[in-house]
Formats: sequence, C-alpha cells, structure tokens
Amino acid sequence: MSDRFDTTMLEVVLAKTDGLHQRLYTEASYTAVMDARTVAQAVLDNPQTISQIEDATIKLNLAFSKLQLKGSNTDQVDSIHPIDTRNA
Repeated sequence: MSDRFDTTMLEVVLAKTDGLHQRLYTEASYTAVMDARTVAQAVLDNPQTISQIEDATIKLNLAFSKLQLKGSNTDQVDSIHPIDTRNA
C-alpha cells in the first residue's frame, strides 16, 4: 500500500488476476487483462495521483469482467445450437 494514497481497491483487483490460466480464456480477453494488469502494477509500484489509481483500477476491473472462457462465445456453432435429445 502506498503511504500517500489508498491503493486498497487496486490491490484487490490485481489479486483477482493472480493465477489466471491463459489456456482457459480467449486470447483477446486474456491479453486485455494482462495489458491492464501491467499498467495497474506499474501504477501500484509508483502511484502519482488518486485519479491514476482509480483509472487503473477501473480499467483492470473492466478487462477482468470481460474475460471469456474458451468455447463460451457465440461464434462457435456448438454453443448456439443445443443438442437435440428428443430422439436420443
């Protein structure tokens, strides 16, 4: 935690991204989180303003909320066409 600013929320959001397994998520969504995480960590290491901390927190949290598991997106045929089990 910074002596000058409260970085608690940024630390919480950073902790949520610890241990994410790249193989579980789409490349684009995982990359977005890691890019935002890099910026957030740099801000945490040397915070300059409260708005900088808030911005990094918001951007990382937003990227985290948009993580997509592989196979969960609708551009894959199987995920939008349920299996017909009526004649099974």
